[in-house]
Amino acid sequence: MKNNLKDNSEFSSDINTTLVLKIIWEHSSISRSNIVNKTNITAATVSRIVKKLISYGFVKEVGYGESNGGRKPIMIELNPKAAIVIGIDIEIDEINGVLVDLKGNIIGRETVKNKEVEQGKILKKVKDIINQLMSVNNYKYKEKVIGIGIGMHGLVDYYKGISIYPPAFRWSNLPVAEIVHAEFKLPVILDNNDRALAQGEKWFGVAKNMQNFICLKVGAGIGSGIFTNGILYRGVSMSAGEIGHIVVDEDGPLCVCGNYGCLDSLATIPALIERTKKIIRQGAESKIYSMVNGRLDAINEDIIFEAAKKDDAIALQVLRDTGRYLGIAIANIINVLNPEAVIVEGKIIEAGEFVFQSLRETVKNKALSYPFKKVRIIPGVLGSDGVAIGASTLILERFLNFGRLKLAKQYLL
Repeated sequence: MKNNLKDNSEFSSDINTTLVLKIIWEHSSISRSNIVNKTNITAATVSRIVKKLISYGFVKEVGYGESNGGRKPIMIELNPKAAIVIGIDIEIDEINGVLVDLKGNIIGRETVKNKEVEQGKILKKVKDIINQLMSVNNYKYKEKVIGIGIGMHGLVDYYKGISIYPPAFRWSNLPVAEIVHAEFKLPVILDNNDRALAQGEKWFGVAKNMQNFICLKVGAGIGSGIFTNGILYRGVSMSAGEIGHIVVDEDGPLCVCGNYGCLDSLATIPALIERTKKIIRQGAESKIYSMVNGRLDAINEDIIFEAAKKDDAIALQVLRDTGRYLGIAIANIINVLNPEAVIVEGKIIEAGEFVFQSLRETVKNKALSYPFKKVRIIPGVLGSDGVAIGASTLILERFLNFGRLKLAKQYLL
């Protein structure tokens, strides 16, 4: 049930309330005295805030903790389903949506394939997915949804919610956030899908305890999200992380950006598929040919990965080459940014060591030795939902970090 306060403005603007809620969010359970120690807020104020959060349904008391000699402390725990967020991932070939709670647990998922490029048709699919997510469990969570985060490919103005230029779609400077907000009357935050994925790994994935890392997404395109000192770096014109347009072979194929030999033209999933087809058309023997019954158009990444497991020479070579191209680009990034980790995400990680072995060998050979010794190159853990989960954190970040509890003022329990 909703709270009976006439005005939530005091609650909304209370930075101490936000800080206490965030501390509780960061711990599985915590006592009031530990909150005092971590925030330097007075015990009386913490008690008042916790009481308020309990009345709103955001936190609950869950029993007693260990005593340090006195009375056992009452432990406080977040109610993760007190508020719900929708995350949307608009990719070139599909649109994926998730319904997540405050701890990033997925409680609903919708995915549709996409071959559209016209803005109206794509946005209709986005709205349909959002409506489907709202209806999960007979609309149980609809009134708890506090916002919609969207990650999509191409250049995005995060601050204005504008899709500046998605190369695969026929639009420019489209106010996606404004359009979706007008439909659902909820806060909407838009960002590039690679940056959203990096933020997802930071909040709920392998990068939880990292401050300086690169998250590289390899799929239909290649891009990255960059974290420095715990902050997501977007760049002056919102185009930071476009690693896909690092030139790794000057004699390589033409890229959509107009240059030759970009990483995007050599190491994406479509690029490795086309390279495999070309080699087989030129007469090379491969188990792949029989696996697709001679229909080369049926070759996809899963077939190539499976052929590699069967020691097919062509599949192994194509995947090694892909790892080498990725390694060249990653070595350059390591030399420039000196991160503690490079996280590789996207469909390519399903190839496992067939790609990662040559990738790591290339980085070792081409990166400066000292930063190489300090960096880890690892796969991400969020999988195909990673961008959508990351998009949901765009809302959670505002909700938990910046005193924006007003995001939820209409949906408090």
